[in-house]
Amino acid sequence: MQHLSFKALRSVHAARAHIANAAYALFALLIVLLAFLPTGVSTTRQTISAYALSPEGSLLRIAFSCLALGSLLAAYEFWRSIGGAWGRTLAGLTGLWVLGDVLDTVVSINPVGAHTLHGEIHVVTAVVAFSAVAATVLAFLGWLCSTSGQGRRGAVWASILALAAVVTELMITMLSATALAGTAERAFFLGALIWMIAARRTVARSLLPATSALLA
Repeated sequence: MQHLSFKALRSVHAARAHIANAAYALFALLIVLLAFLPTGVSTTRQTISAYALSPEGSLLRIAFSCLALGSLLAAYEFWRSIGGAWGRTLAGLTGLWVLGDVLDTVVSINPVGAHTLHGEIHVVTAVVAFSAVAATVLAFLGWLCSTSGQGRRGAVWASILALAAVVTELMITMLSATALAGTAERAFFLGALIWMIAARRTVARSLLPATSALLA
């Protein structure tokens, strides 16, 4: 019965991972698709949020819904699998990132050449979301340093990549360097997705064997 319990645990964990990865893949696919549709949005100069003002804005909302789903599943995984202070911290920061992304989707950006209240709110929530990503990655590195395990080199490099991407994105956002805004944000999302997948895999590899020993 205990062995079956462990097998059931692994099955549930694998199902959550597959759903999260599928959600991330659909997010990436939709963002790539939007780049090829006649939206009038420059992929180098304009951020992804600019698609919300185009006729294909509904695709952007679907994409960010997929991102939110995958990240919420990751937050749940951190909370349930890691537990304790590290698990709560990682789950809370990931949830803050999701909240910022959702608000960015609901509160549209400024139209070109205009300044509106909702546009300024959008900028603030974007900075909060990007900062939450950086804090989540740093917390994850802190958890890695506090535990032992094998096969963590990939997660460390993915964390460094994500931190570099988010710092670059924050600098460009705060400096209003619009010539690179689109490129930087797309690079940020790529780095963040790579990190999230690597982080989830590392958590699974580190903790499922320990769970197996407890249930044996």
